[in-house]
Amino acid sequence: MSDQPQRQVLPPDPMLRMLMKIGLPIGAVSLICLWLAYFLNNQALLTVFFVTALVAFGIGLVYNARLVLVMLRRKREEQNSR
Repeated sequence: MSDQPQRQVLPPDPMLRMLMKIGLPIGAVSLICLWLAYFLNNQALLTVFFVTALVAFGIGLVYNARLVLVMLRRKREEQNSR
């Protein structure tokens, strides 16, 4: 048998998947707006960057909180099943 620790796999949670599918494109749009605002010297794109960055940050916080809750629930279920 191997002495390596088991790799933890993300649980199949629909809310985590939804947050990931929403958050990643918003983050990408945010970065693109930042670059375009810099290269085109456009204030409107800088405002869009700030808004989308805040939204992506909020989604990231919700994702992390949800992941911790799901992992704690999973660990509790494993301990109760023993």
